Amino acid sequence: MMTEKIIKTTHYKLILILDQLEPKEWRALKKFVLMYTRELSDNFNLFTLLRKNIDRLNTNADVKNLHAEHFPQMTSKTFFNMFSRLTLWVEDWMVYEDMRKSDQRDIRLIRLYNSRGLYKESNAIANKAIKTAKNKPGLSLMATENLAKIYYYQYFSNNPIKYQDKELLKKMIAFELKRCKNILMIFQNQSLFFKRTTPNEKEQHNNILNSTIKLLPSSDLTELLSITKSLITNDDFDSLIKIKQSLKNNEILLKSDLHTLTTMYAFSTTPRLWARNKFKDPQIVIDTLNYAIESGVILSDEKIETVLWHNMITIISITKEYKKAKEFIERWHTKVNTKNSLALKSLSMAQLCFHQEKFHEIRDHIYQMKSIEPEHKERANSLIVIALYHDRKKNYKLFTDYAHNLLRQLKRSKSKISKSTFEGYSNLTKTLIALAKSSFSESEIIIEHSQHLIYRTWLRKEIKKGKH
Repeated sequence: MMTEKIIKTTHYKLILILDQLEPKEWRALKKFVLMYTRELSDNFNLFTLLRKNIDRLNTNADVKNLHAEHFPQMTSKTFFNMFSRLTLWVEDWMVYEDMRKSDQRDIRLIRLYNSRGLYKESNAIANKAIKTAKNKPGLSLMATENLAKIYYYQYFSNNPIKYQDKELLKKMIAFELKRCKNILMIFQNQSLFFKRTTPNEKEQHNNILNSTIKLLPSSDLTELLSITKSLITNDDFDSLIKIKQSLKNNEILLKSDLHTLTTMYAFSTTPRLWARNKFKDPQIVIDTLNYAIESGVILSDEKIETVLWHNMITIISITKEYKKAKEFIERWHTKVNTKNSLALKSLSMAQLCFHQEKFHEIRDHIYQMKSIEPEHKERANSLIVIALYHDRKKNYKLFTDYAHNLLRQLKRSKSKISKSTFEGYSNLTKTLIALAKSSFSESEIIIEHSQHLIYRTWLRKEIKKGKH
């Protein structure tokens, strides 16, 4: 399965979906498609061909070749109508699979049975669903939401249960109010946490949400969500410890939205608390990163994306625990979404050496990379130029030659990389060249006026060091 496929076709959506499927999903989809068509039909023939050729369908020309080779008598309109039809079937299958794996199936059946007057059957499923929701093995948003839906579908129907159970209306209102409180507290925490929210927006959201939240009854999630708010707004270490304990003890339902959000809040705030000296034990940072990976919260298709991985190396580097950081890299580097894990490991060690100021070891790690993927090239070169900058007194010409070559190389690659990448690494290199000449004013201008700059904080320290 390819994770970063570039498709330039008017019917790219179907190909993008199919390109993500695992073998077992293809088998399940095949059975589903055959509910709509026959094995000898053109529709199923196209489905089979897409499965066989999915890795080769990258452009409009590839799709047209498929048409010409296998459906030569069919008009273009008819051929692409089949594409549209298959897309609808695949989307139906995705919804079906999601419903089948979730606990929404029984809740939908309650509504459907009630609409058909099958009240005995509806009540039996409702009793089962209520028991399931109340006995969830951990905290989740869905438990309260499901109970609110169950009572809603039972009450707003012709089911005589609403006359027999005099508490039904009361239960429906109670759980709906608790559901509202849960979701509003989630919104409030996210508004406070979200960096792109302006201070005025934060205050406005917080005031509106607070005034409503206070009126609503507490639920089993109220305490956890209040602790999370304290962590976000106050950088409260005790709140972090309580959240970590809840996660460790599986008090929050694994793989639920609540579990994902809570883990991400802990993952994002722990480095900030460490940087602000809220705690002294570096193992807390390492444990938080390990849990985020072990629980699968930060994984995409069971892999760590490379950008996130490099951010994690930066995070773990701030603990100054070189040995533990090295162990972290050795443990998890094969989990990263890259074609060359060994090269990534070497690059990660070089990055760690930079943050730990072991500049003399950087080049040894980079030179162990037998091949460098395009996405890692600029990072690797930037670390080399930093290492050469620190050795400039031994070989000034080697540093300047490499730095100017790097600038030329970046210019040649400008059309192939993002603006932020190009400017970030170019500005880093220009600043180092200026620093090497003791041109501190020029360096400061680049640092303070560049929107995109790699290692800005470190460069400020270098200027300060050079002036003294």
